[in-house]
Amino acid sequence: VAALFELLLVNPDLLPAGAADEPQIPVHRQVCDYIAGMTDGYFRRVHAELLGSILVPAPQSLSRVR
Repeated sequence: VAALFELLLVNPDLLPAGAADEPQIPVHRQVCDYIAGMTDGYFRRVHAELLGSILVPAPQSLSRVR
């Protein structure tokens, strides 16, 4: 997460349209909000696309502890 945050912080032009369009909000807050709103799958795709790395695959299922 930190690597993607740092990349987007120094390159806010990589954010999708609308993700950083409010000049009164600091860029670090807009990047944080963008990442916080990502699903796991979307995060993995964006991370691989922008950083060129493959993350450990997500587990297929998680068992619930009662």
